[in-house]
Amino acid sequence: MSRDIAEILSRQRLFQDMSGRLLNKLAATVQLVDLRSGGILFDVGSPPDALYVVVTGRLRCDLGRGRHSELGMGESVGELGVLADEPQLYRVVALRDSQLMRIERNALLRTLMRHPESLLRLGRMEFQRLRSHGTAESEGQRGRISSLAVLETRPGRGAREAVRRLASALARFGSVRVIDESAVNQALGDGAAAMPYARNQDNRDLVHWLNEVEAQEDFLIYTAAHQAPTWWRRCLRQADHVLLAADIDDQAQLDLPLLEELRLQRLQVPVSMLLRRGPKSLRGDPIAWQANGDIDDQFFWRSGEDEDILSIARQLTQKANGLVLGGGGARGFAHIGLIRALDELGIPVDLCGGSSMGAMIAALRANGLSAVEIVREMRASFVEHNFLNDYTLPRVALIRGQRFLRRMHEVFGDQRIEDLPVPYFCVSTNLTKGTCEVHRSGSLATWVSTSMAVPGVAPPVAWRGDFLADGAVINSLPTDVMREMGRGPVIGSSVSTEGMIAAPGIEGPDPAALLNWTSEAEKPSLFDILFRTATLTSESGNARRAELADVYFRMPVSHVGMFQWDAIDQVVRAGYEHAMQTLPQWRDQLGG
Repeated sequence: MSRDIAEILSRQRLFQDMSGRLLNKLAATVQLVDLRSGGILFDVGSPPDALYVVVTGRLRCDLGRGRHSELGMGESVGELGVLADEPQLYRVVALRDSQLMRIERNALLRTLMRHPESLLRLGRMEFQRLRSHGTAESEGQRGRISSLAVLETRPGRGAREAVRRLASALARFGSVRVIDESAVNQALGDGAAAMPYARNQDNRDLVHWLNEVEAQEDFLIYTAAHQAPTWWRRCLRQADHVLLAADIDDQAQLDLPLLEELRLQRLQVPVSMLLRRGPKSLRGDPIAWQANGDIDDQFFWRSGEDEDILSIARQLTQKANGLVLGGGGARGFAHIGLIRALDELGIPVDLCGGSSMGAMIAALRANGLSAVEIVREMRASFVEHNFLNDYTLPRVALIRGQRFLRRMHEVFGDQRIEDLPVPYFCVSTNLTKGTCEVHRSGSLATWVSTSMAVPGVAPPVAWRGDFLADGAVINSLPTDVMREMGRGPVIGSSVSTEGMIAAPGIEGPDPAALLNWTSEAEKPSLFDILFRTATLTSESGNARRAELADVYFRMPVSHVGMFQWDAIDQVVRAGYEHAMQTLPQWRDQLGG
């Protein structure tokens, strides 16, 4: 065993170039530690008594402020505390069933003093880890997904079909292998898959074999039937992402023992529902799963619809395209031109998000509408009918906003955000707290109209004791929200409100300029002034939000008025032509 440990140590970066004699002496002091998925190796303030090297499994270091790094086979942790002889600065938790080598502090320091090169390397490794992972989470980066678990929640709920089709979709991005009970039993003997977790050699052999198989493939899919509880739990603890296969109406028969099992396992990885739905419409209430268990998200798919599973595969592997559309009144029609260009180039849109006018257009796209269909809805909402003319005595706003809300219900019906076939969010501004609210669930019509409620023009919406208004007040282009989802490239489209208010030819100062307008330019309206005033704060952060987009469009529509609805065809065309100048060079990277 000591020789095996010495061989593993020799492959570890810290101990490379160390003599065999010195490695053997160090190996003799090593203890093997088994850590179950969800177990804590050490916490903030723990004594710096050892260095740990991952033999199998995966760990996560929680660095604070939402930041973390992940460690896999051959990587070490605990160096900083050992070197400084100070309490640990972060928590380390097992993402999977893991086996570690524990090297006691004094034994390690004795060895390093005899090999100064390794001591210097140890310091560099810890510095590089802290520097490279210091901002990773804030940028929306996640650890690479290499293993998935697709698990039955009830017999006959599409798990086998989902596994087959997901494996086929993932094969576009690399090699794939499916591991079920029979594969384990064939490799390790009858009953191996049914072996419960234990700190013994049989369990270590099973974990070692699973890790060896994973090392040979780009993606591993664990799958288990509901009737095989021990192997089902093992799959939970081996995966980077757990997918629970169910039909959309299964919430009527929630398996409470199953949900309790999820809590008991203390999983540290995402758990999502993989919900099969009917060919045309959703049934049931998928949010019920999230309300009754530790479920992070849900993915929808339909039998016979290949694009559904392909989109899920892209999202799971961080290759999904997230489309973010900014606010800007009638200028926002340019986003429709971008959507047309994406469709013509075959570039998929896997997630949608938006603010203000961008929230409405993104919602229509998330519903599966084409550019032509979106133009039709926008023309009916803003050109053929004026749903913003229910004027009222301006005590809190110029319009009541009721006609527009009714129109949103005509367009979106009773749909909920979580029911949309494409993941979607929109943002609003919390006027009470001065923060950005992100809406990922609830009435689509309500939250879209809230995201478009310009302060002073439309009344704010009361919600949980606060007042919410137009998302563009504080975040006109929520690329930060999409980036934090960590699912792949972000495409951002901004139409900006810069240049919408000007007095060319009037030198002034002239307090009565608007009352006695002499410029040849169009006079700004009260709506224009209110909109510009409301969005000034958001404009100051646009440069940062543009940097968060992998592909960024600043649409050339600054000459269009915020409420110039009848310019729809001109603005859509301008957006399309601008997008077609840039998108072709990104086609390969975006999967077109």
